[in-house]
Amino acid sequence: MDDIHKKFIQARNAGVPVKELCKQFNICKSTAYNWIKLYSPIKRPEKETITAHKIYQLERKIQILKTENEIFKRCGCGLNSPLDEKNCCD
Repeated sequence: MDDIHKKFIQARNAGVPVKELCKQFNICKSTAYNWIKLYSPIKRPEKETITAHKIYQLERKIQILKTENEIFKRCGCGLNSPLDEKNCCD
């Protein structure tokens, strides 16, 4: 999370009204509510809090890893395969 988003959410959690935050951060109301939605922590009973933005980043990372995994499957090589077998995918 960027510093500006962190400061915005901290101010929001401290009770600063959205209208005042919009003036302070020079943003429109729709941007303010998007930031609140994206960057406000989600309480999870068993673990630390997480934001919607962090969930988005994790989902993108999972998609990249799935794509890489599919490439390895098509090549027929794995992590323990010799280097010359791993180069067959080039």
